[in-house]
Amino acid sequence: MTPSSSPSRRAVIAGTAGAAGVVATTAAAPAAARSAAVPPTGPGAVAPTSPTAQSLLDQGYELTWRDEFNRPVLDRTKWTCGFRSKRSDYIHPGDYYAYAASQVSVRDGHLRIVAETKDVTVNERTVPRASGGVSSRWHATFTYGYFECRFRQNVRTAGWTFVPAFWMDAIGDSDNRVHDRSRFKKAIPRGWGNELDILESSGRMGQSWAVHTGDDDGSGIGSISGAHWENNEVGVWHTASLLWTPDSYTFYIDDDVTQHVARSDRRDIAATPHYLMLSAAGHMPANGETGIYDVDYVRVYQHPQIDAPNHTWTGFDRGPWHLSASSTDGTRWSEKVNKIYTGHGGGGDFWRSAQTQRGGEWFMIDLGITQRVRHLRIVAPQAYPQTGGSLDTEGQWAEEFEIYSASAPEAWRAPDHPAWARPIATGRGEVVSNVVFGRPVVGRYLMIRQTGQNPAKKWSIRDIYAFDRVGPLA
Repeated sequence: MTPSSSPSRRAVIAGTAGAAGVVATTAAAPAAARSAAVPPTGPGAVAPTSPTAQSLLDQGYELTWRDEFNRPVLDRTKWTCGFRSKRSDYIHPGDYYAYAASQVSVRDGHLRIVAETKDVTVNERTVPRASGGVSSRWHATFTYGYFECRFRQNVRTAGWTFVPAFWMDAIGDSDNRVHDRSRFKKAIPRGWGNELDILESSGRMGQSWAVHTGDDDGSGIGSISGAHWENNEVGVWHTASLLWTPDSYTFYIDDDVTQHVARSDRRDIAATPHYLMLSAAGHMPANGETGIYDVDYVRVYQHPQIDAPNHTWTGFDRGPWHLSASSTDGTRWSEKVNKIYTGHGGGGDFWRSAQTQRGGEWFMIDLGITQRVRHLRIVAPQAYPQTGGSLDTEGQWAEEFEIYSASAPEAWRAPDHPAWARPIATGRGEVVSNVVFGRPVVGRYLMIRQTGQNPAKKWSIRDIYAFDRVGPLA
């Protein structure tokens, strides 16, 4: 259901005087209520509903997803430790610090992320600073709604050194966005997704918000941001939130509106599923100061007639996967898929055939165990723009392809083995190819066979995802 074709969505928005009406209603909460301190919480306790959230509940919104962090450990059905698409310890490019699971804990009824100066080794590389983050990417995504977290931080360091953040990014390839906008927009359509920084709290910028889009072509939609300098105390609880509708973004700190970004102002409002993240940039100063970021809760409210339901889906753990192919071009290849998808080999890792597309090339996936697959997502390198070197991956997706499934171990690396039987799907390649099977496919091995011809282009694959249900198509 799209915003332009949904009578029920239009009716609800009209009934509340549009997105701006919702903002006006929530902003009209009594000042005393907005500024009232929320009592501290401990294990088992739940903070009361904020005035903004209550106003939206009164307008028909529903609490659809939450984590009060009242378990003794991180709820792994809601969060994965990591940064964006990374599912293991990860060194942030150029910043000399690592996002490490050891820096994330749950205690006293809240999530804690610690950024500190200490040596951390990831894949034989040691960096002098460590921080952490969690992501809902592999568990739940959302299109539209009201997103709120309650947080505190122990220090406000000078500059951009300790930055607690509450933010969202698109399930699509915006999580690999770089500032090479001209190439990015060729691969990704408008509305694909935005990076939505609901909170970035630093000494240099105060409590700030930002919207980063995948395009900056003079149409007025590029990156925009701003700072909010009030309620900047450390060691006390604050709320940071975002109301995202089909027509606008509205940012809040402690129930006060800090910015309203509207489509009518020629801003690109995302219309695809996004996931939640909590993280703390950890390039701490050399004096050894430690930053502590506590989160009491994260809550998501959605309107059944305005917002798309949250997409709870399972993307298979790709750590046990192995890959094989008919050929490979140079060194940009690792049979152990984890080295490609967790950033261990750098942002340029992908597979590419040794020869141009002649028909008959194949690419296989060993899922590790027999799985029930409903959706396969294949991403070409062009979705991840290159920012250096001369490597050109434009148009290097399969001209045409067939997909096969098998369970017999003898089929592995044997593309002509009879266990592959008939193709279970066919199609033409794109920057992002989503293959949804009519009925679930049960097997351990998958094979993609390239059947077209393109004497000018090789065949490349940058990312593959498999889902046990229909996952986000963006």
